[in-house]
Amino acid sequence: MRYNRFVSFRVLSEDLLLPLWNLTTYFLDPKDMLQKYVPDMKVNIENLNQGSPNEESNDEKLDDILNSAFRQYNNQLISEIMSPSSLEQEAKVLPLLMVFQIPTNSCLYYIADNDEKDIKEQDFEMLRKYIIRKKLVSRMLDKADSEQVKRIKLLDNPPLYNKIIDEDQAILIEIPILPASYVNIEDLDSEDLESGLVWFNKKRISYYCNTFPEIPAAISLKTCKHENIGLLVDNYFFPLKPMLNSRFLKPEYKFDYIWLCIKYKVLYNFDHKKKKSNISELVKEFFLSSKDDQLVSDISRLQDNLYIESDILSDQCTKYFDRMLIIEDLKKLHTYKFYIDEPTDTNESTVLGIYQKVKLDEDYQLKYLFESHGKKLHDKQEGAIEKKSVWVLKPKIAQFFISNFFEQFLFSALSDIKGSAIEDYVENYHAQWSNSKDCELDAIVKTSNNIYYVEAKTTLSVRLINEYITKCKKIIRDFEEIDGHLRFLIVGYFSNPELNVFSQTVKKEDLPEGYNKKRTDLHNIPYYFKVPIDNTHDLICFTELSYAKLKSTLTDVFKE
Repeated sequence: MRYNRFVSFRVLSEDLLLPLWNLTTYFLDPKDMLQKYVPDMKVNIENLNQGSPNEESNDEKLDDILNSAFRQYNNQLISEIMSPSSLEQEAKVLPLLMVFQIPTNSCLYYIADNDEKDIKEQDFEMLRKYIIRKKLVSRMLDKADSEQVKRIKLLDNPPLYNKIIDEDQAILIEIPILPASYVNIEDLDSEDLESGLVWFNKKRISYYCNTFPEIPAAISLKTCKHENIGLLVDNYFFPLKPMLNSRFLKPEYKFDYIWLCIKYKVLYNFDHKKKKSNISELVKEFFLSSKDDQLVSDISRLQDNLYIESDILSDQCTKYFDRMLIIEDLKKLHTYKFYIDEPTDTNESTVLGIYQKVKLDEDYQLKYLFESHGKKLHDKQEGAIEKKSVWVLKPKIAQFFISNFFEQFLFSALSDIKGSAIEDYVENYHAQWSNSKDCELDAIVKTSNNIYYVEAKTTLSVRLINEYITKCKKIIRDFEEIDGHLRFLIVGYFSNPELNVFSQTVKKEDLPEGYNKKRTDLHNIPYYFKVPIDNTHDLICFTELSYAKLKSTLTDVFKE
């Protein structure tokens, strides 16, 4: 999950530097100390004796002056290292969207957008390392311009900074930046902030917004009853607390707000490891060809997502297949199918042997040893079986087809209709249910007024529909805030013949052209129908092999 959070913190440099400051006073004259560290401090040490003849009283006054000087220097040092100019130079890689100060208190604040479970390592620890690189000890000692003092710099090493930051309880937020129009700004009190008190990590912000102003015209802290609600920066709002169920989020924008949370992966499970795929040029060529309806006729005859029973294929299709023999329904291995090269040798030759490494029964461990005899294969125990030649997808294409083909086919169609039929979409979304169990969603699509949860299946069946209905019910439960905007769709490439039972459930006026009947040149019937999820939600189901038809049907579905 993305752990976006608002944090108030303090840099505890005073505890680190004060002992070294006191040590420095032994080597430098007080006047020199003030001149080098706080030259603008308005005090005349030479006139101390005129105020009181009491030496002890003068020492106390001097201590007070030096302590005051240290506090002033320390504040200036923190302001310097946490200034926008300093952060801009070295902090862009930090998972921080902004760092800011409020003049009325001593705290610093940041908004972090983390994409790992260990949020301490992501923002708190990285901020601490940023401060370590600033070498506060060395900075202070260098100002003394004294060789004796500079020797103390040897102490400046990372362990000194272990407790350099003190963090208050962080507030988990949802989306860290949103249009100000979503928020009831008029209900909030306002305090203007100078630009020098706020640093924006524009590199990080660009992930959420590519129109964020280079130089904001106005920055203000928005509060309600002394509680920090957010920062208003021109037309953008940075929430400092969760907004979804707060009265500050306008009800009419709740749908858009949740979409932003989906789009920018507030709900995404980053623990999920993405599949690594090195797609070969042949697979890329096959994928492009699959969008051409000339290839679809052949592909529609595919069985087991692997082979075609046919003597010939079109020239366009042949290069993606190998001619092989299929061996199936063996008595001892009836649940397996075997594919072997089609023998070219007219003489008798061994083509397939199957040996069981571990003896599990009374039978011989040598299960089969087939020889090629003309148009038949012979085995001592199985006898003679007819040679059955088929076209089998080449290995890389076969693996792609069963694992990733139709998802990519669907994503490509969504990409093509984005901006016309749909506003936006995300793909392969891995989230967590409210009970913390993993949830995978193939695609989530936003239209002007609805969010569609889309499932892609290579071969659509009744079992897969029922499984997806169970998932849909969980989505409805977890997104009750926008229940009226939820839509559900499951799309298949092939149809299981059992889908025919749904063909008569659709009214003729609701049925898109070309569905629930045999289509010319196709060997698999495309179906379209709806099944109920609950009393208020339906699941739209359809199958489609034609890329052009897939796009047109999706367009019609999303325009409902």
